[in-house]
Amino acid sequence: MDSIFPDLGAASSQMSDEERARHLEIADARIGEEHNLYKLLAGSEEPLTTAALAEKRALHPCCILRYLSSVKHITETDVDTFTANEVTKTLAQPGYRSGVYHFFNNVGPVMQALPDFLAETKYANIESGSKTAFQKAFNTTMAAPMWLSFKPEFNNVFHDYLSLHSAGMVPWFKAFPLEQELGNSSAELYKAALVDVSGDFGENLIEHQTMPPLHIQPTANQGREILEHLRDALAEGSEILIDDMVFPDKGVPMEASAYDLMMMAGLGLRERREAEWKALLDRVGLKVKEIYVYSPCRRDVIVQVVRK
Repeated sequence: MDSIFPDLGAASSQMSDEERARHLEIADARIGEEHNLYKLLAGSEEPLTTAALAEKRALHPCCILRYLSSVKHITETDVDTFTANEVTKTLAQPGYRSGVYHFFNNVGPVMQALPDFLAETKYANIESGSKTAFQKAFNTTMAAPMWLSFKPEFNNVFHDYLSLHSAGMVPWFKAFPLEQELGNSSAELYKAALVDVSGDFGENLIEHQTMPPLHIQPTANQGREILEHLRDALAEGSEILIDDMVFPDKGVPMEASAYDLMMMAGLGLRERREAEWKALLDRVGLKVKEIYVYSPCRRDVIVQVVRK
Protein backbone atom coordinates (compact mmCIF):
# COMPACT_ATOMS: atom_id res chain seq x y z
CA MET A 1 0.00 0.00 0.00
CA ASP A 2 1.11 3.52 -0.60
CA SER A 3 0.24 4.49 2.98
CA ILE A 4 -1.45 3.11 6.07
CA PHE A 5 -2.36 6.62 7.19
CA PRO A 6 -4.96 7.89 7.58
CA ASP A 7 -7.56 6.26 5.32
CA LEU A 8 -6.68 2.60 5.37
CA GLY A 9 -9.91 1.53 3.71
CA ALA A 10 -9.42 3.76 0.70
CA ALA A 11 -5.79 2.67 0.32
CA SER A 12 -6.81 -0.99 0.49
CA SER A 13 -9.51 -0.62 -2.15
CA GLN A 14 -7.05 1.05 -4.51
CA MET A 15 -4.31 -1.56 -4.10
CA SER A 16 -2.71 -2.28 -7.47
CA ASP A 17 -2.17 -5.70 -9.02
CA GLU A 18 1.56 -5.23 -8.46
CA GLU A 19 1.03 -4.62 -4.75
CA ARG A 20 -1.19 -7.70 -4.43
CA ALA A 21 1.52 -9.71 -6.19
CA ARG A 22 4.03 -8.84 -3.47
CA HIS A 23 1.92 -10.75 -0.94
CA LEU A 24 1.77 -13.75 -3.28
CA GLU A 25 5.50 -13.60 -3.98
CA ILE A 26 6.67 -13.85 -0.37
CA ALA A 27 4.08 -16.57 0.37
CA ASP A 28 5.10 -18.68 -2.61
CA ALA A 29 8.80 -18.07 -1.94
CA ARG A 30 8.23 -19.39 1.58
CA ILE A 31 6.62 -22.54 0.11
CA GLY A 32 9.53 -22.90 -2.31
CA GLU A 33 12.08 -22.63 0.51
CA GLU A 34 10.21 -25.12 2.69
CA HIS A 35 10.32 -27.70 -0.09
CA ASN A 36 13.95 -26.94 -1.05
CA LEU A 37 12.84 -25.97 -4.54
CA TYR A 38 15.54 -23.34 -5.06
CA LYS A 39 18.32 -25.54 -3.71
CA LEU A 40 17.23 -28.50 -5.81
CA LEU A 41 17.02 -26.53 -9.07
CA ALA A 42 20.27 -24.69 -8.35
CA GLY A 43 22.04 -28.01 -7.84
CA SER A 44 20.68 -29.66 -11.00
CA GLU A 45 22.65 -29.52 -14.24
CA GLU A 46 19.47 -30.05 -16.27
CA PRO A 47 15.93 -28.62 -16.14
CA LEU A 48 13.51 -30.64 -14.01
CA THR A 49 9.93 -31.56 -14.80
CA THR A 50 7.13 -31.13 -12.31
CA ALA A 51 7.01 -34.93 -12.01
CA ALA A 52 10.70 -35.06 -11.10
CA LEU A 53 10.25 -32.22 -8.59
CA ALA A 54 7.28 -33.99 -7.03
CA GLU A 55 9.34 -37.16 -6.58
CA LYS A 56 11.90 -35.12 -4.65
CA ARG A 57 9.17 -33.43 -2.56
CA ALA A 58 10.09 -30.08 -4.11
CA LEU A 59 6.54 -29.06 -4.96
CA HIS A 60 3.93 -30.44 -7.29
CA PRO A 61 1.20 -27.82 -7.83
CA CYS A 62 1.95 -26.36 -11.25
CA CYS A 63 0.25 -23.07 -10.40
CA ILE A 64 2.90 -22.32 -7.74
CA LEU A 65 5.76 -23.18 -10.09
CA ARG A 66 4.24 -21.11 -12.90
CA TYR A 67 3.84 -18.16 -10.55
CA LEU A 68 7.43 -18.39 -9.31
CA SER A 69 8.53 -18.47 -12.93
CA SER A 70 6.43 -15.40 -13.74
CA VAL A 71 8.20 -13.39 -11.01
CA LYS A 72 11.62 -14.63 -12.19
CA HIS A 73 12.40 -16.82 -9.18
CA ILE A 74 12.83 -19.81 -11.52
CA THR A 75 12.82 -20.22 -15.30
CA GLU A 76 10.30 -22.27 -17.29
CA THR A 77 12.16 -23.97 -20.15
CA ASP A 78 9.35 -26.13 -21.54
CA VAL A 79 5.88 -27.34 -20.66
CA ASP A 80 5.93 -28.16 -16.93
CA THR A 81 9.74 -28.01 -16.95
CA PHE A 82 11.86 -25.59 -14.89
CA THR A 83 15.47 -24.65 -14.29
CA ALA A 84 17.50 -22.33 -12.08
CA ASN A 85 18.42 -18.75 -12.84
CA GLU A 86 20.52 -16.26 -10.86
CA VAL A 87 17.60 -15.47 -8.51
CA THR A 88 17.12 -19.19 -7.86
CA LYS A 89 20.79 -19.58 -6.97
CA THR A 90 20.61 -16.61 -4.62
CA LEU A 91 17.50 -17.91 -2.84
CA ALA A 92 19.17 -21.31 -2.49
CA GLN A 93 21.77 -19.77 -0.13
CA PRO A 94 21.06 -20.29 3.60
CA GLY A 95 21.06 -16.58 4.50
CA TYR A 96 18.51 -15.68 1.85
CA ARG A 97 16.41 -18.66 2.86
CA SER A 98 16.37 -17.22 6.39
CA GLY A 99 15.40 -13.85 4.97
CA VAL A 100 12.33 -15.34 3.30
CA TYR A 101 11.32 -17.10 6.54
CA HIS A 102 11.93 -13.93 8.56
CA PHE A 103 9.78 -11.72 6.36
CA PHE A 104 6.99 -14.28 6.08
CA ASN A 105 6.97 -15.68 9.63
CA ASN A 106 8.12 -12.68 11.68
CA VAL A 107 7.40 -9.50 9.76
CA GLY A 108 4.33 -10.67 7.85
CA PRO A 109 2.02 -11.25 10.86
CA VAL A 110 3.04 -7.92 12.38
CA MET A 111 2.27 -5.98 9.22
CA GLN A 112 -1.02 -7.85 8.83
CA ALA A 113 -1.97 -6.84 12.40
CA LEU A 114 -0.84 -3.22 12.00
CA PRO A 115 -4.01 -1.77 10.36
CA ASP A 116 -6.32 -3.08 13.09
CA PHE A 117 -3.84 -2.15 15.81
CA LEU A 118 -3.64 1.44 14.57
CA ALA A 119 -7.41 1.66 14.29
CA GLU A 120 -7.82 0.38 17.86
CA THR A 121 -5.31 2.95 19.17
CA LYS A 122 -6.83 5.74 17.05
CA TYR A 123 -3.57 6.06 15.10
CA ALA A 124 -1.65 7.35 18.11
CA ASN A 125 2.14 7.30 17.97
CA ILE A 126 3.56 3.97 19.18
CA GLU A 127 5.71 4.84 22.19
CA SER A 128 6.24 1.49 23.91
CA GLY A 129 7.83 -1.73 22.70
CA SER A 130 5.30 -3.71 24.74
CA LYS A 131 2.29 -2.06 23.07
CA THR A 132 2.75 -2.56 19.34
CA ALA A 133 1.26 -4.55 16.50
CA PHE A 134 3.71 -7.32 17.45
CA GLN A 135 1.79 -8.14 20.63
CA LYS A 136 -1.45 -8.27 18.69
CA ALA A 137 0.04 -10.44 15.95
CA PHE A 138 1.56 -13.04 18.29
CA ASN A 139 -0.93 -12.80 21.18
CA THR A 140 1.69 -11.93 23.77
CA THR A 141 2.37 -9.23 26.34
CA MET A 142 6.15 -9.51 25.90
CA ALA A 143 8.20 -7.09 23.84
CA ALA A 144 9.54 -8.56 20.59
CA PRO A 145 13.17 -9.13 21.71
CA MET A 146 12.07 -11.01 24.83
CA TRP A 147 9.47 -13.08 22.93
CA LEU A 148 12.01 -13.98 20.26
CA SER A 149 14.46 -15.20 22.91
CA PHE A 150 11.95 -17.95 23.77
CA LYS A 151 11.24 -18.83 20.14
CA PRO A 152 14.42 -20.12 18.48
CA GLU A 153 12.63 -21.00 15.24
CA PHE A 154 11.75 -17.32 14.84
CA ASN A 155 14.87 -15.86 16.46
CA ASN A 156 17.40 -17.87 14.46
CA VAL A 157 16.14 -16.79 11.05
CA PHE A 158 16.04 -13.19 12.27
CA HIS A 159 19.70 -13.26 13.29
CA ASP A 160 20.73 -15.17 10.16
CA TYR A 161 19.03 -12.48 8.09
CA LEU A 162 20.81 -9.71 10.03
CA SER A 163 24.18 -11.36 9.45
CA LEU A 164 23.48 -11.73 5.75
CA HIS A 165 22.35 -8.13 5.49
CA SER A 166 25.46 -6.83 7.24
CA ALA A 167 27.74 -9.01 5.13
CA GLY A 168 26.40 -7.44 1.94
CA MET A 169 26.89 -3.86 3.09
CA VAL A 170 29.86 -1.60 2.46
CA PRO A 171 31.79 -1.46 5.78
CA TRP A 172 31.37 1.85 7.56
CA PHE A 173 35.14 2.36 7.78
CA LYS A 174 35.30 2.44 3.97
CA ALA A 175 33.33 5.69 4.05
CA PHE A 176 34.77 7.12 7.26
CA PRO A 177 38.44 8.27 7.19
CA LEU A 178 39.38 6.03 10.11
CA GLU A 179 43.16 5.96 9.64
CA GLN A 180 43.25 9.71 9.15
CA GLU A 181 41.22 10.33 12.31
CA LEU A 182 43.29 7.93 14.41
CA GLY A 183 46.50 9.46 13.14
CA ASN A 184 49.62 8.00 14.66
CA SER A 185 47.89 6.18 17.52
CA SER A 186 49.76 3.26 19.01
CA ALA A 187 48.53 -0.27 18.36
CA GLU A 188 47.10 -0.57 21.86
CA LEU A 189 45.24 2.72 21.56
CA TYR A 190 43.93 1.63 18.17
CA LYS A 191 42.48 -1.54 19.71
CA ALA A 192 40.57 0.43 22.34
CA ALA A 193 39.66 3.32 20.11
CA LEU A 194 36.18 2.05 19.28
CA VAL A 195 33.66 0.96 21.90
CA ASP A 196 30.12 -0.11 20.94
CA VAL A 197 27.53 1.46 23.25
CA SER A 198 24.63 1.00 20.86
CA GLY A 199 21.47 -1.06 20.96
CA ASP A 200 22.39 -3.05 17.87
CA PHE A 201 24.16 -6.40 17.54
CA GLY A 202 27.64 -5.02 16.86
CA GLU A 203 28.21 -6.61 13.43
CA ASN A 204 29.76 -3.43 12.03
CA LEU A 205 32.30 -3.05 14.84
CA ILE A 206 33.49 -6.62 15.23
CA GLU A 207 36.75 -6.12 13.32
CA HIS A 208 37.68 -3.00 15.28
CA GLN A 209 36.59 -3.59 18.85
CA THR A 210 38.04 -5.52 21.74
CA MET A 211 35.86 -4.16 24.54
CA PRO A 212 32.44 -5.81 25.01
CA PRO A 213 29.49 -3.77 23.72
CA LEU A 214 26.79 -2.33 25.95
CA HIS A 215 23.56 -3.50 24.39
CA ILE A 216 21.09 -0.72 25.06
CA GLN A 217 17.94 0.03 23.12
CA PRO A 218 17.64 3.70 24.09
CA THR A 219 14.42 5.59 24.53
CA ALA A 220 14.50 9.33 23.87
CA ASN A 221 15.48 10.04 27.49
CA GLN A 222 17.98 7.19 27.62
CA GLY A 223 19.53 8.41 24.39
CA ARG A 224 20.11 11.81 25.95
CA GLU A 225 21.54 10.25 29.11
CA ILE A 226 23.92 8.04 27.09
CA LEU A 227 25.16 11.06 25.13
CA GLU A 228 25.66 13.03 28.34
CA HIS A 229 27.78 10.21 29.81
CA LEU A 230 29.80 9.96 26.60
CA ARG A 231 30.30 13.73 26.56
CA ASP A 232 31.60 13.68 30.12
CA ALA A 233 33.95 10.78 29.33
CA LEU A 234 35.50 12.42 26.25
CA ALA A 235 39.21 13.02 26.58
CA GLU A 236 40.87 15.95 24.84
CA GLY A 237 40.60 15.41 21.09
CA SER A 238 38.17 12.51 21.42
CA GLU A 239 35.06 12.21 19.30
CA ILE A 240 31.84 10.20 19.29
CA LEU A 241 30.96 8.13 16.24
CA ILE A 242 27.28 7.28 15.94
CA ASP A 243 26.63 4.34 13.60
CA ASP A 244 22.93 4.46 12.84
CA MET A 245 20.26 4.99 10.23
CA VAL A 246 19.83 8.75 9.99
CA PHE A 247 17.18 10.01 7.62
CA PRO A 248 17.36 13.14 5.51
CA ASP A 249 14.77 15.72 6.47
CA LYS A 250 12.88 14.88 3.27
CA GLY A 251 13.08 12.31 0.50
CA VAL A 252 13.73 9.18 2.61
CA PRO A 253 14.65 6.18 0.37
CA MET A 254 12.12 3.36 0.06
CA GLU A 255 14.23 0.68 1.80
CA ALA A 256 14.98 3.00 4.71
CA SER A 257 11.35 4.06 5.15
CA ALA A 258 10.20 0.41 4.97
CA TYR A 259 12.66 -0.53 7.71
CA ASP A 260 11.45 2.41 9.79
CA LEU A 261 7.84 1.26 9.41
CA MET A 262 8.74 -2.28 10.50
CA MET A 263 10.63 -0.89 13.51
CA MET A 264 7.60 1.15 14.52
CA ALA A 265 5.16 -1.74 14.05
CA GLY A 266 7.21 -4.36 15.86
CA LEU A 267 9.36 -2.48 18.35
CA GLY A 268 7.69 0.86 18.90
CA LEU A 269 10.80 2.63 17.65
CA ARG A 270 11.64 4.95 14.79
CA GLU A 271 14.73 6.42 13.22
CA ARG A 272 15.66 10.06 13.67
CA ARG A 273 16.06 12.64 10.93
CA GLU A 274 19.22 14.71 10.62
CA ALA A 275 17.54 17.74 12.17
CA GLU A 276 16.39 15.66 15.15
CA TRP A 277 19.90 14.33 15.74
CA LYS A 278 21.35 17.84 15.58
CA ALA A 279 18.75 19.13 18.05
CA LEU A 280 19.38 16.23 20.46
CA LEU A 281 23.13 16.71 20.32
CA ASP A 282 22.78 20.45 20.79
CA ARG A 283 20.81 19.91 24.01
CA VAL A 284 23.72 17.99 25.56
CA GLY A 285 26.51 20.32 24.45
CA LEU A 286 27.57 18.38 21.36
CA LYS A 287 27.45 19.06 17.62
CA VAL A 288 27.76 17.25 14.30
CA LYS A 289 31.19 17.59 12.71
CA GLU A 290 30.39 15.49 9.64
CA ILE A 291 27.98 12.82 8.40
CA TYR A 292 29.36 9.96 6.28
CA VAL A 293 26.78 7.88 4.38
CA TYR A 294 27.95 4.32 3.72
CA SER A 295 24.63 2.75 2.68
CA PRO A 296 22.54 5.26 0.70
CA CYS A 297 19.52 2.97 0.17
CA ARG A 298 19.14 2.37 3.93
CA ARG A 299 20.70 5.67 5.01
CA ASP A 300 23.21 3.95 7.26
CA VAL A 301 25.65 6.63 8.31
CA ILE A 302 28.47 7.52 10.65
CA VAL A 303 27.72 10.75 12.51
CA GLN A 304 30.97 12.29 13.69
CA VAL A 305 30.24 14.21 16.89
CA VAL A 306 32.41 16.63 18.87
CA ARG A 307 31.97 19.02 21.77
CA LYS A 308 30.42 22.37 20.95
